[in-house]
Amino acid sequence: MSPAAVSVVIPTYNRAHLLEKTLASIERQTLARGAIDVVVVDDGSSDDTKAVVTSFERTLALKYVYQADLGFRVARARNLGIKLAEGDVCVFIDAGVVLDPGCLTAHLDAHRRREEPLALIGYVLGFSQDTQNAAALQRLVVTHANEAIFDALARQPEHLDPREPVYRDCDDDLAALPAPWVLFWTCHVSVGRAALLDVGGFDEHYASWGCEDVDLGLALFEAGVRFELCRGARAFHYPHPKSREENVRSSAANRRYLHSKYGLRATELLLTERCMTINRVLSGEMAETRGALSAK
Repeated sequence: MSPAAVSVVIPTYNRAHLLEKTLASIERQTLARGAIDVVVVDDGSSDDTKAVVTSFERTLALKYVYQADLGFRVARARNLGIKLAEGDVCVFIDAGVVLDPGCLTAHLDAHRRREEPLALIGYVLGFSQDTQNAAALQRLVVTHANEAIFDALARQPEHLDPREPVYRDCDDDLAALPAPWVLFWTCHVSVGRAALLDVGGFDEHYASWGCEDVDLGLALFEAGVRFELCRGARAFHYPHPKSREENVRSSAANRRYLHSKYGLRATELLLTERCMTINRVLSGEMAETRGALSAK
């Protein structure tokens, strides 16, 4: 192991107040401080993002990289993070994702348990594509201490990870799914750095919100990387303004590009289906095919 076993890569853009909450949660990790390094890649912010990062330099091993605001370049930002990472495991999170104190330990332990490369999906409480639950989530955040918020959110079905129905369908065995990569959302995942370098990192063609993470997930899947869910690696997604409609519009061209790149039945489904339904559709189609073959 290198001196830093885990590198946390955080791309950010004009979310200094959310980044502060994320970095504070990394300060509270039970994993030894010397085992963690943090790379913040600033995609051209005009707020006080750099000052926020500077305020944590005494307590965290931090690298700060600024790239000019030339549009949405989160794929390039994460690739810069991979390049600068010192750890054998890269944990990708977004600004505003707050980690449970045992989160990074859970990531590292899961990777160390297996010799084969892993794409590990962390559990994200309070995540949604719109602001429907934002007010209720905000009330919970302000009325619970840092560590208590995770259990409080886990007790309320509306704040569970939105991928929970898929997890239950497969009994948490993501390796049994035909397309586990559609669940690979970089708001909270981890991958061995060597596997990331082997597939060339993120495709920097993506220049608007959406699909750059599932594209990487598919590249890892095709390279034979095993997908696992790590419920012990918990985080919550701090509420902030967002628009489902805008995100759908933004990702439409990216979905078309993804399908043109891979040409798979799963990427075709992604043009019209939500990520949470694709594995069920694929499994149903595979069962029909098997039934037809056995009837011959």
